[in-house]
Amino acid sequence: MFKLDDPKGRQYKISTNKGVMYRFDELDDTAMVIGTLDKADSKNELDDYYAGALEEGEVSLLYGVQDIYVNLMESLQKSCAFAIQDDYSFWSAKGEAAEGGKLLLIDDADYETQHIFFDDNIFDNPGHSIVDVRDLITGEPMSYKRAINKFYVRVEPDKAILDTDYFLKKVDECVKRRTEEIENMEKGIMSEEELMKSTKIDEWALLQQLNTNDYLTRTVLPVVYQGIKEIDIERPEDPIKAFAFFLLRNQNLVKIPEKKLEVEEKKEEKKEEVKKEEDKPAAPEKKEDVKKEEKKEVKKEEKKDAKKEEKKEVKKEAKKEEKKEVKKEEKKDAKKEQKK
Repeated sequence: MFKLDDPKGRQYKISTNKGVMYRFDELDDTAMVIGTLDKADSKNELDDYYAGALEEGEVSLLYGVQDIYVNLMESLQKSCAFAIQDDYSFWSAKGEAAEGGKLLLIDDADYETQHIFFDDNIFDNPGHSIVDVRDLITGEPMSYKRAINKFYVRVEPDKAILDTDYFLKKVDECVKRRTEEIENMEKGIMSEEELMKSTKIDEWALLQQLNTNDYLTRTVLPVVYQGIKEIDIERPEDPIKAFAFFLLRNQNLVKIPEKKLEVEEKKEEKKEEVKKEEDKPAAPEKKEDVKKEEKKEVKKEEKKDAKKEEKKEVKKEAKKEEKKEVKKEEKKDAKKEQKK
């Protein structure tokens, strides 16, 4: 363990604390092994894999986000550094969606502690982002708008290289935003996210009002940075062409709000289409179809009449049989009288 001094005189400790995170579909099933970076082949058999180290007291095995969080907080009281190996295979299996990413637990009621996550693969797109920010109590995911530059920071590599105070400035920005949020909560003032939900805001107009740096950061840089990394790894024969294809393939990494006018126009178009469909006169029935229906009705009536006739015939036959039986009985009685 040792200390690093920054130019402003602030001190930071680095320790050998370490652990491996194992994620599952259910958040409460999350597990963490503390004391090693040795990863099990199968996360469904953690107790067996770490049995020896557990007996020797070399590691500890925790289940559930509550216990994991409490243990991490206790460790960070002694040393402010803790190396955690994330569950990359789980994130990959989730299609690189935020819900399977690196887990960041936030206790919203704790005003004294602020966790800040730095990563260059954070996007305003739940379907593709590497950090999963969760409320410790409810387990619900925290939105990008709520967490960005407060609980996590999307690192811009070029600026981080050129500005030696880049990370310190970002920490100050996060602390400032969190402090403002806490003050607003205590005053009962709605957050920006709550305001956006309660009122209709033209996000396109807000985007146009951003300064150059914020606008580019919001609209193109997330894809550009990823493209540069890809080109550097692949080293294609035609870097420009490969870069252009990458941008086109991955443009969904950035969500650009639609113009309000365009949205309204689309709604009006849909309304007009619905009205046209409703106002359309009913299509006239074809003569052939009408004839077919008429024939069917005639056949039905004929069948009914035939059944009626059959019933009548059956009744007639039954009556005849009854009369015959009566006559037979009368003859029998007459013969008996003659014998007497």
